[in-house]
Amino acid sequence: MLTLYLSVIDNHDNDDDFLKIYNEYKYKMLKVIKSYISDEQYAENALQSAFVGIAKNIDTVKRLSDEKKKIYIFKAAKNSALNVIRDEMPNNTVPFNKRHLFTPSYDDVEKKAIQNDTLNRVLQIIKDMDEKYRDVLSLRLLCNLSFKEISIALGVPVTTVKDRYNKGIEIVNAFFKENDNDKFSN
Repeated sequence: MLTLYLSVIDNHDNDDDFLKIYNEYKYKMLKVIKSYISDEQYAENALQSAFVGIAKNIDTVKRLSDEKKKIYIFKAAKNSALNVIRDEMPNNTVPFNKRHLFTPSYDDVEKKAIQNDTLNRVLQIIKDMDEKYRDVLSLRLLCNLSFKEISIALGVPVTTVKDRYNKGIEIVNAFFKENDNDKFSN
């Protein structure tokens, strides 16, 4: 697959820059994509599409600051996932893959079961959220981006990102309050 990506690059002096991005971000990008697409084949298609786009624009990407490069790359992954959902997946469904947000760490089986149940509820709430809240929560919790990085990625002020993040957490907490469960802690 690397041969395909490298063949898209006009100036092969940029091959090393692309390979560095590929090696550093491949699994992180796949994680972002899988937060939107749980089907392995569709997720791989989205990843390939994202890397082709990056390869085509490597001249621009390599000149970005590290922060802006990281945001560009995660945005490419997200947009590629959404394009695959829109263009390739049946019924334009957005399956949300729970495996990539949180990993249970309790040794006790009963606690794991409770945690998995809570996790499934949280993921369903996030999946059903308006996209503006889902994007902020996913980028913050899944990609560990700062509010400033999310602001740049989404093209909105930092205060808006913080407001959307807090509102997203409020939505999750409201669900648990309605169902007499503990609050979700961020």
